Amino acid sequence: MIQRMAAGTREDFSIGFWSGSLLEEHMHQDVELLFVLDGILTVTMLDTRFELKAEDILVINSNHRHRLIAAEPVYVCVLHFNYSMLLSGQDRKLPFFYCNSAVQKGEKYDGLREIMGNLLSECAVNDR
Repeated sequence: MIQRMAAGTREDFSIGFWSGSLLEEHMHQDVELLFVLDGILTVTMLDTRFELKAEDILVINSNHRHRLIAAEPVYVCVLHFNYSMLLSGQDRKLPFFYCNSAVQKGEKYDGLREIMGNLLSECAVNDR
């Protein structure tokens, strides 16, 4: 189950957490960022399987079918970014993001992990 916490008044993005064994194939207009906090998560997307481990990050673009599978306990931070909000800040019509630390390595992912850690710390402080 994904628990959502809205940010901002227009719900430009929401942050929630998922811990389960299966989230059936689905799609949505929001762009989704998965940040694995603990465990191993298998994501099936476009007939390709990706195995994400703790601190891996994956972005799922708007209207891409995907499924989440966990063979063992897993805890995932899930951010949804409002597609209309993303379009409003772009000159291009269809923004597309490629972010998959299970496939690519590099410093840019270390920076993103730090941002996610700061975001989660801020959420924990403000949720008290």
